[in-house]
Amino acid sequence: MKKIFLIGLVLFLSIVAFIGCHKDPLDYGNVGMLNLNLKRGYKTTNKSALESFDARVTIYYGSDDTVAYNCRFIDADGDGRYVNDPSVLESIYVRREVGFWVGVRAVIQGDTVTGMSEPNRLLYLSEDNPVLDVDIVLVAGYPRIVISSNTEVVGEDFLIFGEVLEGMEMLEQYGFAVKRGQPSEEEKRLWAKRLLTESDFDDLYSLWNYEFYDAEIYDNEAKRFGCALEMQDFDSAEYTVVAVAALRMTDDDSIPAAIHSPVVSMTISGSGAHIEEYVYIDEPYYNGDTITLYGYYEGNRELYECGFVLGFSEYELTDSMPCRQTDAIFSLALYNLQNTTYYYRAYVKTADGIIESEIGQFQVMGMIQEFAVYTQSATDITETSATLNGYVTSTDGIDFCGFILNMGTYNDTLMVQPSAEGYFSYQVSNLAGGTTYYYQAFVNRSGWDFGEEISFTTAISEQQEPSYSQPTGYMDGYGYVDLGLPSGTLWAYTNIGANTPEDYGNYYAWGETETKETYDWITYKYCNGSETTLTKYCNGESYGLDGFTDSLTTLDAVDDAAFVNWGGNWRMPTQDEMQELVDNCDTTRTTPNGINGMLFTSRSNGNSIFLPAAGSRNDSDLDNAGSVGNYWSSSLGTYGPHVAWYLYFHSRLYGMDGDVLRYCGQSVRPVCVQYKKIRK
Repeated sequence: MKKIFLIGLVLFLSIVAFIGCHKDPLDYGNVGMLNLNLKRGYKTTNKSALESFDARVTIYYGSDDTVAYNCRFIDADGDGRYVNDPSVLESIYVRREVGFWVGVRAVIQGDTVTGMSEPNRLLYLSEDNPVLDVDIVLVAGYPRIVISSNTEVVGEDFLIFGEVLEGMEMLEQYGFAVKRGQPSEEEKRLWAKRLLTESDFDDLYSLWNYEFYDAEIYDNEAKRFGCALEMQDFDSAEYTVVAVAALRMTDDDSIPAAIHSPVVSMTISGSGAHIEEYVYIDEPYYNGDTITLYGYYEGNRELYECGFVLGFSEYELTDSMPCRQTDAIFSLALYNLQNTTYYYRAYVKTADGIIESEIGQFQVMGMIQEFAVYTQSATDITETSATLNGYVTSTDGIDFCGFILNMGTYNDTLMVQPSAEGYFSYQVSNLAGGTTYYYQAFVNRSGWDFGEEISFTTAISEQQEPSYSQPTGYMDGYGYVDLGLPSGTLWAYTNIGANTPEDYGNYYAWGETETKETYDWITYKYCNGSETTLTKYCNGESYGLDGFTDSLTTLDAVDDAAFVNWGGNWRMPTQDEMQELVDNCDTTRTTPNGINGMLFTSRSNGNSIFLPAAGSRNDSDLDNAGSVGNYWSSSLGTYGPHVAWYLYFHSRLYGMDGDVLRYCGQSVRPVCVQYKKIRK
């Protein structure tokens, strides 16, 4: 029987994510002080006494509302109790009258340790109690679960399994979240969180149609749990599956929260029918000489195409017009229409066929013909060529028209003459296969008018499509690929925040460990608003705040997005490790599952990894996604401390450079070294 998973949720494991960027406490107004007392609650072997250590302290007001501090803890009395020393690093400020948790993470003599305030209970500062002392015990390890690749079919049941890698004593209930199809970008951002709250589960159920199933412990010694799904409840398709586990509840006042495994895609060979789904249309939007149609899809299938079919009769809908979007909400702008009544329906294409809406209609009666230039979708796309298309509403006074085509390192201007009806095209050749190109139409009529910039991706034949390697092993629940590199470095199978190699994943500023809405010097963690006010990783006085300098040229563990988000065995690659990848691999531009990127294939053992062209974030914009790849190293740039080294690729070019501003949001592909093995 299917059972809805009843999650007991406690805000605990977010401490390993280090979410939160330090904010000025004065921004909060009504704040108080927090004094932390830490005690080492883990065993050490042949390690000397420790007088002090640095740690990252995170205050959690909610799963998305956090503030983090870099603190120094000292053992002033030699009694094994460590207190924060604000004279060295930061004081800890906390809002009054607001419940919170405290999380701590540190690397002490090579051990990654974590701790938190009393589980399941909120702390408070009040007007009468503006200073609070909190005791925390640091322990090695933290709860972590994964989904097993082994599944079984027993009778009419499909069995899935999970495994507890660490912290089983902290968990008390297990289950699985399952939905048909692949997760959306919004879902991926939610699953990127280390901790799920009750509201997160409400969103998964109500917004994204996840079902939750109870699991049972199958083997306590092997820390294995599993769940039987009734095959009659599923049709044969790809499903998104995530294991979830509730933190142990201490008393009736406990606050609910849960951890989860990495997201996996799983084929379930069910015997049931697919859930109901449909497509519908909304009222068209009229704007000058343009009418915009809107379509909506309700269902869980992956969409391969969305669009509209038009005609002059509801019995003769013959003009098929695909949209650029393949989302559940899609639209199409129409122009140069006749003054008559049009009939239309929306449609979506899935792996199982086409789903259509009911027929709608709209009238075009004496619409205003404003001058405008439109960039239309490319046609006749092959591996090396494509036809660019444009339209202008009036040809009066036009000197010439054409397209600006971005070739990666330069723009190519292609000039043509329009037809009497205003249409113009240009066939381009000698293009690279499997590459995304951006272009826009333009018109010159005693001045310049431009259409929207859009893109197309050249084809690559199926037999020539290079494929990336599957993981050759796992570390802390994340897959890696052994490329046989001389240093023994193992490269991750995916980016941080990604579920598959094709997923873009998260974007991080250099030295930051969480994502954010805006990437600029104002929001950058280690400066005071500009590139000349750096507060860490600064070896030049002219760049430091009040002349500040230090000798740090490689990211500390607490500032390493891979270490913080994936665990102690993972880290960001250094400049040398990225150069080793470039020097020891052959590269190929390719588009697995329609995603443009670069394949790095080892010359030593033939294994390969795929890096998607995820672009980068500047301010609040995502730039060059689908055409350019930018991947951070952990090494400070050599052109100044305001920049850092990174791996880049676009069109047919790739390599290393050290001139990207640290505040930019870029991808991270982690590395690890198994057993510190060095190849000779």
